Amino acid sequence: GALSGCTDAPGPEADAGTQADASGPSDAGQAPPIELSPALCDDPNNLQAVLASLGSGGMSAGGGLGMNEDELQKLLENPTERFYMVNLIKFRELAVYADGRDTDLTGREANALYEPFPFIQAMGGRIVYNSVVDEQIDGADDVVWDDVAIVEYPCPIGFLAMVTSPEFQETLVHKDAGVEITRVMFTELQPLPAPLDPDQSEAAFPPTAEDPAFDLMHVMDFHDIAQYEPGANEPERTGAEAWTL
Repeated sequence: GALSGCTDAPGPEADAGTQADASGPSDAGQAPPIELSPALCDDPNNLQAVLASLGSGGMSAGGGLGMNEDELQKLLENPTERFYMVNLIKFRELAVYADGRDTDLTGREANALYEPFPFIQAMGGRIVYNSVVDEQIDGADDVVWDDVAIVEYPCPIGFLAMVTSPEFQETLVHKDAGVEITRVMFTELQPLPAPLDPDQSEAAFPPTAEDPAFDLMHVMDFHDIAQYEPGANEPERTGAEAWTL
């Protein structure tokens, strides 16, 4: 299905438009770590234990995850529901570690040492898409992204339990070193419009099996109110409603 409901919010790895900054909770007053399991999504009451872990160790607004509070609250509205996270990533040219260690790693090479996969799998999630961005027309923020990835999470409870895990926080040092900017968007699936495979037999240049394939991803930010040309005989509607037309 298509992805909708995107929010332009910084994700757990970094504030969008800033250098990545990930640090774990302090030991003082830290709540016991939560075991990662798909069963976390079975009981909404597990959210309270996760939020207690978020709050321990003096973690900052947004749970210390780089999220703003509005986006965190949106995520928590359906704590047991499956969701998808779209990640846009721009790497540093050369890795920069917070502890000042000497390294000749590129940003991409340092990020490759970041290993989230066992944690994602432990909670029942999976990476559904991961690709290098080959070409891009600069957007309004004038950022040319290097990678794009989509991760399926079984529920927000599991996701928050993962990012507050001390073991997960330890591996983030490599992502922090390698990533200059990351933008993370919480999304949900929407049905694709029919037909998925339109008849192109009458096209001037019909497709063939030899045609090269590529993936095209659109990330859109709608107007609150649709903006039409002056004099257009259109009723007031939202940007999202105009898009559906």
